[in-house]
Amino acid sequence: MQLDSRHNEFLVDRSDFLKRAVQESWQLPFVYCYPPRTSYIQAEAPKDLRLVWERDATFGADLNVYIHIPFCRYRCSFCGLYNITTKSSQTELHTRYVKSLKQQLTYLSPSLAGRRIKSLFIGGGTPFAVGIPLLVELLKSIRSTFPDFSSTIEEVTVEASPDSVVSERDGIKELVNAGVDRISIGVQSLDLNELQRSGRTAAGSKMILESLEVLRTSGIRNINADLMVGLEGQTDLSLKISISRLVEFLPETVSIYPIGIRNRTALARRIADYPISNKAICDRLALASMLLRSHGYQRETSIQFKRPNSGGLKHKQFYFGGMSVLGLGSGARSYTREVAYLTGGGSKRSLLELETYLQTEADRPVAKSGVIITPDEAKTREIVLGLHGLDIETVYANGAGPYHDHFASVIETAMLLGLLQEANAKLWLTEKGFLHRELVCWALFSNQSLQRHSSQGVDFGLEQRQLSD
Repeated sequence: MQLDSRHNEFLVDRSDFLKRAVQESWQLPFVYCYPPRTSYIQAEAPKDLRLVWERDATFGADLNVYIHIPFCRYRCSFCGLYNITTKSSQTELHTRYVKSLKQQLTYLSPSLAGRRIKSLFIGGGTPFAVGIPLLVELLKSIRSTFPDFSSTIEEVTVEASPDSVVSERDGIKELVNAGVDRISIGVQSLDLNELQRSGRTAAGSKMILESLEVLRTSGIRNINADLMVGLEGQTDLSLKISISRLVEFLPETVSIYPIGIRNRTALARRIADYPISNKAICDRLALASMLLRSHGYQRETSIQFKRPNSGGLKHKQFYFGGMSVLGLGSGARSYTREVAYLTGGGSKRSLLELETYLQTEADRPVAKSGVIITPDEAKTREIVLGLHGLDIETVYANGAGPYHDHFASVIETAMLLGLLQEANAKLWLTEKGFLHRELVCWALFSNQSLQRHSSQGVDFGLEQRQLSD
């Protein structure tokens, strides 16, 4: 497989790549899984998903569940996620979709017997778009599939937008009664100009503050608020104001996402008029971190901050620690010890595409693409996702194949650059390391993952990182 010169340079000397990338403040995609989605291929998609989960049960009973609901009431200019714009009046479509999720649970339930569900994350899209009654109905199906749900579950998250919280305010306590204890709300900014440029006119700053108050009075234990760095029109001052106004409500968790320029988004189409450098984004991420820590928040990951003794995201902690994730719905991804795969979904994000999915796959999940996780890739995953507290022995233990020779050199370079430090026989990201965590992760990716990333027509990091100094 032929790679361009940039890939060849990267694969020859990862340490040089890391030094250059840190010096130039490259902004690469957030690494929330490994192997990355761009390494999935149709040939490695599992054929029998029941068998996949029967085999996975032999490794342990604990399980995460992710459910994807793709509906949104509007599409933000920067959003490249799998979502489909619908209206609240399209109840028939929403009902059919939730019914399909329940049918998929029923189909897989024989292979899930005895599993202990530890976390449930209902994401999107905007799950609130289907309405509270359908979400409660879905939660009841989860409880039926996992009879010990109440005694094993540690976290139930539902994503929402400020306008959806306000419009569904009377039903949020029903979600709390059904087990939801964490809601992740897409604030993004509290600056009206930035919200308007992002296509978020339905969720102005006044409504955002109202939605936070609604969540607080509804009994949600863990409120997560997303903010974005690098939005059109954003300045250091406007970011400071957004953070200061947000923390007045003391959300238990605040997640800071750097802007990503993704293909097929409105922002990508006007990239020439978007003059912001990688260094400016990196500096602003450092500013956001400093401001949140000054308000008493503690850094949990490269994007998340939490209040002491509360907040955070257990769903991600469990997966980073090696726990499998069962994904349901169009565009959902699943991660087991032996394979990762994608169900439904596609690149068009259209009602027609979703209709085809519902007509052909409503009663059972079908893997569209996947990747087999070899022993080499399993070790790589452990290292890539474990940088926030990695046993040194894991890095230096002998592995099969020449790729493992890169581990030590990348880690040593990261320590030389001040990105990692050693303490108590573990490696920990420093504050500088958290700012550049994605660069270290990508430097550790296997040759196969990067080659497949390239073969899908995605230049390394550039589809998402079209910002330059």
